[in-house]
Amino acid sequence: MSFLEPSEYIVSTGNIESSLTIEGTTQFSNSQKLSFLNQGKVKTVNVKVGDEVKKGQVLATMTTDDLDKDVEQQKIDIQDQKNEIQDLLDGYNLDLELLKAQAEYDNLLLKQKNLEQSNELEIEDAIHKLKDAEKEYNDALKDYQELLSGSESGNKDLALSSTIRDRKIKMEDAVLGIRTAYFDIQDMLEWYDQLMFITDKYSGVESIYIGAKDVQKKNEAREGFNAIRNDLTKLQNYYDTLKKIEPLDLTNEQILEVYSFMRDLGQKILNWGEACYDMFQESIVSEGSLSQGDIDSYSKKALGFQDAGISYMTKTYSSMVETLSKLDEDTSLEDTKLKMEKLKTAWDKMKIEAQLLTTNQDKEKAELQEKIDQALRNINKIKKGESLDESKITAAKNRLKQLQNTLDNLYKKYDDYKLIANFDGVITQMDLQVGDSIESSSKSWSEKYIYVESNNILELSLSVEQVDIIKLKVWMPVDVYLDAYDGNIYHGTVTEINTVPSEGGMGASYPVTVTFYKNDPEEMILAGMGGNAKIYLEKFENLILIPNQAISRMNGKEVVKLLENGQRVDREIETWTSDESQTEVLSGLSVGDTIKEMYMTQEGFSSVGLEDSEDAMMMYGGMGGMWGWMGWWMRGGMGGARRWRW
Repeated sequence: MSFLEPSEYIVSTGNIESSLTIEGTTQFSNSQKLSFLNQGKVKTVNVKVGDEVKKGQVLATMTTDDLDKDVEQQKIDIQDQKNEIQDLLDGYNLDLELLKAQAEYDNLLLKQKNLEQSNELEIEDAIHKLKDAEKEYNDALKDYQELLSGSESGNKDLALSSTIRDRKIKMEDAVLGIRTAYFDIQDMLEWYDQLMFITDKYSGVESIYIGAKDVQKKNEAREGFNAIRNDLTKLQNYYDTLKKIEPLDLTNEQILEVYSFMRDLGQKILNWGEACYDMFQESIVSEGSLSQGDIDSYSKKALGFQDAGISYMTKTYSSMVETLSKLDEDTSLEDTKLKMEKLKTAWDKMKIEAQLLTTNQDKEKAELQEKIDQALRNINKIKKGESLDESKITAAKNRLKQLQNTLDNLYKKYDDYKLIANFDGVITQMDLQVGDSIESSSKSWSEKYIYVESNNILELSLSVEQVDIIKLKVWMPVDVYLDAYDGNIYHGTVTEINTVPSEGGMGASYPVTVTFYKNDPEEMILAGMGGNAKIYLEKFENLILIPNQAISRMNGKEVVKLLENGQRVDREIETWTSDESQTEVLSGLSVGDTIKEMYMTQEGFSSVGLEDSEDAMMMYGGMGGMWGWMGWWMRGGMGGARRWRW
């Protein structure tokens, strides 16, 4: 066996990347429905069905008249502010400042005149309200006197029949409204039940295409259905209880309790409608089973559920509150007398408020007069030629900066009025043409769209353990390796991190999605293929690096063999970050130093004619050299990363 000259390595700088490798399964991510989110009219449509498009290509635009006006006005404001700053920097212009001060003074005088006019109007309005309050009191006094007369004569129906009749009708309508709501909600549930076959009332097979893209949305809709069905039973019980009570015996509180329940039920209907809409949008079109027209029809029905829920939450409830507030709860002689006394108190209170109004107006006039006096003092100050306050220049520059920031934000908004392709693809569907009106409410914008598809974009679905999920961020770079295409590397990014853990298993794991592109459009990458994602967590750049095999352990210290003046010498070093093949050196080495000994892997032994570590011991001088070789192995030899130092 011949002794070999150890290999050399010149110390240099490089990078170390920290990564995480996780197994996953492929799935398609090859379509996107693009829709305008802003309100307005479609200005241009630059594509048609069948057109190929490139990433970043503008497919359609909306009118931007209002935004254009805002931008132009902002430019004018910026230029005006620049002119103001320039005037300040050029020096103090006495005539200009005097004109500004005079304009401020004149403006305050105009405000004073307008204030006098508005005060007069407020006084007139207060007088009008006082007269109305006086009339209400006199009417109540008259009612009381009539009721008193009817009570003394024994003809109670003559005095009370009108009030009682009105209350009876309103209470009957309130109870009827509960039953009407019951049947309307029951119709919604039966339509959904007949479509989805939730209960045993209808027989059939549930469509596997409805909500197939997102089972969670489908489950949310089903849960909403069951919750509303339970509340509908409660609503029926409410109705059965109230209809047994005479209308005149019903109280406002009893009616309001039911309508409050209906308001809360309206919120559930709204949420259920949204869940149904999302579920229908996640459906898969299937020829002969589920057409796009069916999906659009079902989605429109779900929007109707949302409108009904909003109506129960707002219009139905508030209308009943207003109706009950106008009803006289009691019609007794004593109650009528109490009403009269309350109106008398309200009238007296309004008289006091009218007096306070006069006092507040006097205070406001005094404050304005003080501003006028101050403006006049400013005019006199300027006439004396006093210097300009430097703070005005600083304030003017700050205003200019704010105006420029606003303009930059306005420019960014132009992208909100464009439909832009996010990847290379083909236009497969569209419902959009020049002149279409886009509404921003009630999700009607979703009815106007351009559909782009590309089979070059795929996803790798991962399940990440809790100890690793906290390391990941969206848009981290990823290299994807597929079992079916050994040796190929596909580049992508982390596009979604689900913070809701997956079900099952002993510990929490979280779904993560990696999106990547094909290398060749002709590659047959199918859903369900296995692979690995190498996610790059961090990158350390411009480090002094040496191979792991160059590091030895002697007397508890890390050392390398350097070539100095033709001799091999030991140099103690301090290390830090490492990966499978290289280690960062914090101290002890400089770029350009020559390392004379390298500790080899088994493949390295074979390449130089050595069979095993025993030959290496002989080559490196017995056990001392062997300790160097063992130090290399523990630091990551044989392809492993460094785990510890010893």
